[in-house]
Amino acid sequence: MTSTGKTVTRRPRDRRDRILQAATARFHRDGYSAVSMADIASDVEITAGALYRHFPNKQQLLVEVMLASLDRFEEGLYELTDITQICDRLIDSVLAREHRGILIITESRELDDEQYKLVADRSRAIMDWVAEAIRRARPELSKPDAALLGRSVISVILSPTHHRAGLRPRALHDLLWAATDRVWRSAAVPHPAVRATKPERLALHLLPRREQILYAATQLISEHGYREVTIEQIADAVDIAPSSLYNHFPGKAEILIAAIARAGETMRVGLRNAVQTAADRDEALRMVVEVYVDVALRSDSLIGSMEAEVGHLPSEDRRRVRAGLEDFVRDWAPLVDAPADQARVLALAAIALVNDRIRMRSSRARPGIRDELVSLAHDVLSPT
Repeated sequence: MTSTGKTVTRRPRDRRDRILQAATARFHRDGYSAVSMADIASDVEITAGALYRHFPNKQQLLVEVMLASLDRFEEGLYELTDITQICDRLIDSVLAREHRGILIITESRELDDEQYKLVADRSRAIMDWVAEAIRRARPELSKPDAALLGRSVISVILSPTHHRAGLRPRALHDLLWAATDRVWRSAAVPHPAVRATKPERLALHLLPRREQILYAATQLISEHGYREVTIEQIADAVDIAPSSLYNHFPGKAEILIAAIARAGETMRVGLRNAVQTAADRDEALRMVVEVYVDVALRSDSLIGSMEAEVGHLPSEDRRRVRAGLEDFVRDWAPLVDAPADQARVLALAAIALVNDRIRMRSSRARPGIRDELVSLAHDVLSPT
C-alpha cells in the first residue's frame, strides 16, 4: 500500500461535549446576547465552520446547553421520593458539575415557542417532583402551596450558579441543605386566607418626564425583554416623540442602568433605615428583606429579570452593576447570624428565591405572596 502523503485530521469524539461546555461557560459569564459563535469556536480552538457543523445557529446551541444542564440536574432524581434525599441529591449535582441552571431561567426568552416548551416541560417536571415530595412530608399543604415551596427549594439549590461561593464543597453542601430544609418546612405556608393585592394604579402623567420614561421603559423591558423593546415603543408609552426621549437619556442602555441604580438606591436606603431603627439584629434583617421584596414586586422593577437584562449592557457597565449587587449583599452579612462567608451565600440564596418567584406570573398573582416571600427569605437567612 502506498501513502498519499496527506495527513488526515480526525474530529475528536468529545468535540460536541467540549462545545457545550464552552458555550455554557460563555453564556453564563457574559450573557447570551453578548456571545458570538466565533467566541465559542475560539474557546474550543476550532473554526466557526466546524462549529456550525454541530449546531446550525446560536439559538439551537442555547437550547442544547439548557437540555444538557437539565440532563445532569435530574440524573437519579426520579429514583428518590423523600424530600431530604432529593435536596441532598440535587445539591450534590450542582456542586459536583458546576451546573449553570441560571441559563434555564434567564435566557429562555431567546428560544422560539417550540424550544421554550421543550425546556419548560422538562423544568416543570423537576419542580413537580420536588413539590410532590414536599406534600408527602407535609400532607396539610395544597398543591399550589407545595409548588411554591418546591420552586423555592430549587432556587436555593441553584443559587451557587449565580456566584462564586468561597466555601469548601462539604461546608457549602451542608449550608444549602440546611437552608432548603428550613424552606420546605417553613410556616410561611399554608398562609391565612387574604385578598389578592390590587394592581397598583399610578398617575403616570403626574410624574416628571424622566420618571415617566423610566417607569414605562422598565415595565416594557420586564414584560418583553430588553432586546425586544425599542426606543420608539418607550416614547410612545409616554406619548412623546423618540427625539424628545433623547433629551433625557442617550439611549436604551442608559435607561436600563438608571432603572437598576434607582432600585439599588431604594434598597440601600431601606437597609440604613433598618439598621438605625430596629430593636435588634433579627428585626433589622426582616426589615431589610421586606424592603427587598417590596421593591422587587413593584411593576416598574427589573429585579426579577436583572440577571438576564444586565447581559445586554457594555462590559464595564455589567461589572459596575454586579459590583453594586455584591456591595449590597456584603451589607446584609452583619445582620445574618453566621460567619461572613456563610452569610454571603445565604443572602444570595434568599435573593435568588425572591427573584425567581417574582419572575413567574403565577407566583406574583398569589394572594399573600408578599408576606410569604418575606417569611421564606427570612427563613433562608436564619441558620440558628
